Amino acid sequence: MAIRNSKTIIALLSLAWLVSCTKWDDYKKYQQKGEIVYPGTITGAQTHPGAGRILLTWAPSIDPSVKKYIITWNNGADSVAVDANSHNPADTVKVMVDHLDERTYYFTVYSLNDMGNRSVAAGIQGVKVYGPIYQGGLFNRTYSSYDYTAGTLSLVWNIPDTINIRTEIQYTDTNDILKTTLLFPGQDTLLIPDWKGFGSMLYYRSSYVPVRTAIDTFLVTHYDSVKLVYKYEGLYHSTGVFHHPVSGDRIIDRDKTLTRVDDSTSQTELGDLLANGYLMNLRVNPDKSVTIIPAGSAPDIDQHWGPNFYDPVSKSFNLNYSYNTAAPRIIQEVITLK
Repeated sequence: MAIRNSKTIIALLSLAWLVSCTKWDDYKKYQQKGEIVYPGTITGAQTHPGAGRILLTWAPSIDPSVKKYIITWNNGADSVAVDANSHNPADTVKVMVDHLDERTYYFTVYSLNDMGNRSVAAGIQGVKVYGPIYQGGLFNRTYSSYDYTAGTLSLVWNIPDTINIRTEIQYTDTNDILKTTLLFPGQDTLLIPDWKGFGSMLYYRSSYVPVRTAIDTFLVTHYDSVKLVYKYEGLYHSTGVFHHPVSGDRIIDRDKTLTRVDDSTSQTELGDLLANGYLMNLRVNPDKSVTIIPAGSAPDIDQHWGPNFYDPVSKSFNLNYSYNTAAPRIIQEVITLK
């Protein structure tokens, strides 16, 4: 017990001797460079994403000692430095960081003063960079209907996504020249007064931004195309009755093909007399009434037997007419698109 106490006393005396040998102001050697002053931190950081790149902006620090800004990402593995050319908070510092993969990033921005001291970190989280994956999920804006009247093509388009920028439409004009026109998000109808006409191809491609603050616009990777055909042209089915003054009535129940004559007229067989070369032209008027005009070997046609009109809902021609005025053959038929 006495030996243990002796060792304790010796240790305390040794410590007292060391303290007595240390200068009272020895701590000052740790402050030879002066007190550490942290430079001012940036404010108002914003992000503007793009294709494999990001634009970072912020208001410069008002601290006049700030000489540089250091931006780091990938847990500090990557960085870039820019000079601090202004300390006016009304100005904007802009830094473009490119060659980035398509994913979400976390950026840290430090201010650096002339002593090499860094500011408190300003973190910018959840920064999305876009690329082929985003672009591959884009689709062209679609149209819902079209009309071609008096030489003008009218295309009605469906409502676009809110981030749609525009749609580029390529077409061939009446002089066989390829032309381009633009459709913007606020437009739902596009008029083309010099379109070549039915059978001519029309191509379109839309562009988008991922967010409103994006610096890059992304195009859909392909054009969509459509060959606009005359809307009354195609394969129809006719049902009705052929009233013959001698042979009596016979049922009409047969397919008929309507072919385009001009922008408002199509041609098909009269009644069920295609074998006789009897044809008729059906002209759809602006009020959807139909004028029946004899064609081929058909004689004059009388339309007073009832209304003749086109129903756009059922896509059918409702016809009541006759031929041969001396002994009228009356035909009542409904010709409906199959």
